[in-house]
Amino acid sequence: MREPDTRHEVLPTPRQGDLAIALSSLALVASLTATGAQALQGTNTVDSGDIKNGQVKAADVATGGVAGAEVADGRVRAADIATNGVGSTEVADGQVRAAEMATGGVASDEVADGTLDDEDVGERTFDFTAAIPSVAAHRCGYATISGLGPVRGDHLILTPDVGIAGADLIYSVENTSGNDGLAFIKTCNLTESATTAKSTQFKLLVIDHD
Repeated sequence: MREPDTRHEVLPTPRQGDLAIALSSLALVASLTATGAQALQGTNTVDSGDIKNGQVKAADVATGGVAGAEVADGRVRAADIATNGVGSTEVADGQVRAAEMATGGVASDEVADGTLDDEDVGERTFDFTAAIPSVAAHRCGYATISGLGPVRGDHLILTPDVGIAGADLIYSVENTSGNDGLAFIKTCNLTESATTAKSTQFKLLVIDHD
């Protein structure tokens, strides 16, 4: 008959150093877990110091979450502005210049009545005195205007000084087909007698034919 085995397996006894390391690791895990839970408790507990630079993305920002105070001066570019995003209330008075106006961008409705003068309509304006010759009864005479610059084909509007011109004379201006920079004042006498030669003040408005 086989004798019973009375031997006992002897298990190794943990060393003191191993036990210390295990306890330290367990304590560290518990500490980190407790610290993380404490940082997220309540509201408004995450501030700028908790966020790494460059990590806030568009999806993290709530609709309407960025106001003027959060935008640095001069940082809004054209690409940031939505189509029709700028209205009249956003434009300071007197800040729209000619360069901002599109060709044909101003129509009649945008111009206040009675606010345009000859300089706004014409390409050039002239104030001058012309020597009008004597004109026979029921006849027309001509006087030359020079120094107008390129006016060939342009529209010319002549306005005499009615205080000097006389009510019985009709003045008009004619462009030349030859020498550019010249035009003629045509004076027609409607009276029964010849007029006396005299100097008359005129205004001339040149409107580009294009």
